[in-house]
Amino acid sequence: MAVSIVDKNGKIIACNPRASRLYSSPEDRLALSELNAWQPRSGKLTELLRSVAGSSSWVPIALNRGEKRIELKGRALMVDGRAEPHILLMESPSAPLRFAEHSEQVRRLNAQLIVQQKTEERLRAAIQVAEDLRREVVHRVKNNLAIVAALLRTKSRTAEHPAATEALLLAATRVHSIAIIHDILDARNETETVTTKAVLMALLDHLQDAICPAHITLACDVLDIEILAETALPICLLVNELVTNAIKHAFRGRNSGEIRVVFKHEKEGFVLVVADNGVWVDEVPQRKGKGSQIVLALAQQLNGQLTVTYSEGTTWTISLPLAIKRTTPSPPFMFSNNQRDRLERP
Repeated sequence: MAVSIVDKNGKIIACNPRASRLYSSPEDRLALSELNAWQPRSGKLTELLRSVAGSSSWVPIALNRGEKRIELKGRALMVDGRAEPHILLMESPSAPLRFAEHSEQVRRLNAQLIVQQKTEERLRAAIQVAEDLRREVVHRVKNNLAIVAALLRTKSRTAEHPAATEALLLAATRVHSIAIIHDILDARNETETVTTKAVLMALLDHLQDAICPAHITLACDVLDIEILAETALPICLLVNELVTNAIKHAFRGRNSGEIRVVFKHEKEGFVLVVADNGVWVDEVPQRKGKGSQIVLALAQQLNGQLTVTYSEGTTWTISLPLAIKRTTPSPPFMFSNNQRDRLERP
């Protein structure tokens, strides 16, 4: 930036190299001693400088020399030992120069913005590829589990021993319970969350069609919340074990019965209940039966408290923490007509 000190007559007292280059032309640079070659558009230079010498604030100054124009700003400068002030002149960038500087700043910002936009586009594309791959994995897992369940059911029909048939059917229902989660994820075009109502309705529909006799009714009263698939899986397996166990043992010698699944909210969390109105099933979690061991392990995986009561049947109650609920909303699940009918069943 050009800086100079002049007196009220335009004589240059001191200046820096930038000011020397600004005020002079190449042929007279060595002889530069005054500003008389530069004049304001109207009036005289000396009059302008005297006016500036009486100001304590910056005053804009525009000087011309032929076709050349410079823009300065000046103010009074008191020098020790002098009664009259000198004038301090500093270069003031012209509007075209400021415009050029601003244009360069805008150009650099635009270049940075373009780089950022391209980076964001690449990140979005990478995220989309990852989501597509996750959905493809969900779809393939669903199909593979369905194939395994079908193979187990087919094998159960050709098994020679009743115990083998029962074991194969139980294995098929467990595999199908896992497949339900992936089936719902695939239907929702999701990879993380499902709804409790969709999961439990689909499970009861399957059990009703696959292993439940006609004289036993499956009903449910389910609070619909979103949960992570990793939480839904043990819930689905747990309900599958309890309902299957009730179908096998609770209604021997009886021509009717009901198994009800309830999922509701309580003060400190959620409660999952599987209850039947059949005969008491003499089986508690501490026993060594595989079904009870599975139920106990699944309840522990969910950080739940498991209790069993016997009154006009068997009631299994699992208290679950509030943390199982997923708070981020996802697309709604569409129920089939069969599932709606079951939901509306009293």
